[in-house]
Amino acid sequence: MILVDTSIWIDYLRGASRELTTHLEAGQVAIHPWVIGELACGTLENRQTVLSLMGTMPTVVMADHQDMLTLIDTHQPIGRGIDYVDAHLIASALLNHSMFWTGAKPCAAWRSIWAWPRDSSSARWQSRLRSDQPAQ
Repeated sequence: MILVDTSIWIDYLRGASRELTTHLEAGQVAIHPWVIGELACGTLENRQTVLSLMGTMPTVVMADHQDMLTLIDTHQPIGRGIDYVDAHLIASALLNHSMFWTGAKPCAAWRSIWAWPRDSSSARWQSRLRSDQPAQ
């Protein structure tokens, strides 16, 4: 599955991302509730239809608060342009062994840690993973 960031959805909804159409038609896209929330805060054409359709998509498992604190303490994204929503999406992609598709440069720059759970000493985090394989 592919977890798609809000920036890619915005491009898609403006008609600028044909590649996302291919993945949607193939059933390869998962959604995070916070992405739906970010889009709901913006101006959407056909708002109810778009939000309703997104609500029917496969949803990723969300990282909990302790998972997020472990991620932040371990990799210290402070001052790198990564906000809590970005970190949450990255963590959710990791937990779901999903690819994370983003247009946000700070997230792309932080990609080197996306394999973090496999190497983490956090037993709590490790127990939430379905295998020891990193996100693709």
